[in-house]
Amino acid sequence: MKKHKEMEGFSFVMGLIDTVSPFGTQKKRNLKVYDAQEELSKELKKTKEFSVKVVELEETCEKLLSYLRELKDIKALVDAASKNQVLTVVDLFELKYFLQRMHKVEALWKVFEEEDLLPVRLPHLTKLLDPKGENLSTFYIYEEYDERLRWVREEKRAMEKRIRQVKSEEEKNALLLERRVLLQKEEEAEYQVRKELSRAVSKEADKLYHSMEVLGQMDFLLAKARVAKQYGCALPKLSSSIPMTMQGAWHPYFQHLLEKRGKKMTKISIELKPGSTALTGANMGGKSMALKTIHLNAVLVKYGLLPFAEEMSCPFFREVHLLHDDQEEVRQGLSSFGGEVLKIGEILSSLSEMPSLIILDEPARGTNPVEGTAIVGGLLNHFKNRHHFLLVATHFDLHELMGIYRYQVKGLKEHSFGEGIHKSVDNSHVLVDRLQEKMDYSLEKWDGSKATGDAVRIAEYLGFTEELTKEIRKLLE
Repeated sequence: MKKHKEMEGFSFVMGLIDTVSPFGTQKKRNLKVYDAQEELSKELKKTKEFSVKVVELEETCEKLLSYLRELKDIKALVDAASKNQVLTVVDLFELKYFLQRMHKVEALWKVFEEEDLLPVRLPHLTKLLDPKGENLSTFYIYEEYDERLRWVREEKRAMEKRIRQVKSEEEKNALLLERRVLLQKEEEAEYQVRKELSRAVSKEADKLYHSMEVLGQMDFLLAKARVAKQYGCALPKLSSSIPMTMQGAWHPYFQHLLEKRGKKMTKISIELKPGSTALTGANMGGKSMALKTIHLNAVLVKYGLLPFAEEMSCPFFREVHLLHDDQEEVRQGLSSFGGEVLKIGEILSSLSEMPSLIILDEPARGTNPVEGTAIVGGLLNHFKNRHHFLLVATHFDLHELMGIYRYQVKGLKEHSFGEGIHKSVDNSHVLVDRLQEKMDYSLEKWDGSKATGDAVRIAEYLGFTEELTKEIRKLLE
């Protein structure tokens, strides 16, 4: 799971989740997968409920976010107090400000009726930092803290008044020396006050840490709920006895890229059952995008995030794997095929009694067709009677393979090519854009019958001569 956060799609979704406090950002940064199905189901349900509440309680939500946005990270000063270090006046001010904002957040949060997430009230510490009960967003070493401090400051004020009144330079200098002694005494008294306040903070450290954690959960929950509402993300159904289904699923990162070019992404629907499923289709047919869409949404669910789909149901997967063309192994001196073999071996050794989802994007593409077909067929046969879910995209001919489920990308729309279109276009990018417009990237079940696919038609459209195309078709016949 450690590489999920490095995926372009996952990092894009994390960018959409706009936390506003340091605690929410830390929660997002340290996000982990859920190991228990019940806990995961509860979090997903809560996120869906809050995606409704952020609209119904929009005004309250905006106020809540404004207070969360004003919070500063006080962990370092709480750590210092826990180590018996004496806090500075600035530290104590930040702590007082934090408590004030935390109490405002708590009051607004109760409107959301989510009592599992409430910071711990600290009335004693709050009163210590605001002994006059003024509720001002400032802090001062108040005289109310210590009688000795009160006496020293009274003496200092009287001394300063005398200094202003005397005219003799010699007398003034003598008074200034006395004032310097009082200033030292004042600093000593203030230090003792700060020391006592730091001890009080130390005693409440666990409650403060807990409150910071809760505030982070609040912020993160609101942020992911807003994304779920904006994109219409579904509440997935989790069960150990159901297939994995996605209806109207899409990949938000690819959708973002396509929209920048004025295009729309085709949503996909698929049902995966335990065992092996093959996905076929021509190159440029959208197989890789489909696999990444399925993988991303399965991973998001593992992290307690709602999937980008109209509907989704899935088992509680132990692991979700995606193996695709990766140059990391090439840089390490391995061939792409060697890297694939190592990764597949790692996946096989990690499997357990709990089901896992394994997605392979055209494995063995770097081998010869005979061995490549055998390797892919062997993988599909190996998993076809197991409780794991294997999805393999391939262009190898597997029509004779029995006992597997099959899907194909619909591909080129019938009668979509006009004669000589490619001859009138000089820009290859325009050609590719037009080709993509003629593709249907949705998925459909396939009966496994032998088919030649769209490769020749695509090659013809992109510039193969009529003479060359005839030679290719002769061999296919």
